[in-house]
Amino acid sequence: QDVLAFSASPSHRSSVHCAFLSSAMAPVIEKPEAPAGKKAPYVDGAKALIDGEVRPWKGECSDVVSPVFAAGGEKVVIGRQAIFGTKDAVEAAEAAARSWNKGRGEWAQKSLEQRVAAVERLVEMLKAKRSEIIDVLQWEICKNDADAAKEFDRTMEFIRSSIDTLRAAESTSTVCEGGIYARLRRSPVGVMMNLGPMNYPFNETYATLMPALLCGNSVVMKIP
Repeated sequence: QDVLAFSASPSHRSSVHCAFLSSAMAPVIEKPEAPAGKKAPYVDGAKALIDGEVRPWKGECSDVVSPVFAAGGEKVVIGRQAIFGTKDAVEAAEAAARSWNKGRGEWAQKSLEQRVAAVERLVEMLKAKRSEIIDVLQWEICKNDADAAKEFDRTMEFIRSSIDTLRAAESTSTVCEGGIYARLRRSPVGVMMNLGPMNYPFNETYATLMPALLCGNSVVMKIP
């Protein structure tokens, strides 16, 4: 059986080149298996963070199944995740709106340094769980040791870079254009929606979550 492969042209034009590859040329993808005796993690996601409070979830949950199979070929469940319905999602959005309170909420009114201090405390807690997070990343999306560690470390570096960038922007509050001086005051914009992707669940989730929080916004986050 032949396989039809598509690849975009190097010039990025709309044309698509097609090529037929024989089955002999197609790569053989083997089922990844964990070594015998290696214990899988289990992340209990039967909880929800709403109104600044982590609440136990009593509703429906879905199992999170690893793409890595056990040495005997069995599927491995590495956690469970709460399944929100419409009512639950609306409650979370309304809580974020109350937190924002048209720009008069407690978080929105904090200074940049107060928000930075809160985020830095979170970063220290994440770093304390580095090895656990890396282990989960390996089982959840089939990453090797180096790639899983790189995702975590790159995320920590990104948060630090975001803080440095915001501090630099805050320090340049006075500008001059055409002989006219102006004082800039940066402010949050409202409630942000954060959707974490499946391929980089840790890095890409925090890459949008942290800047939004550092800038004083409230966030509704859907984890991958």
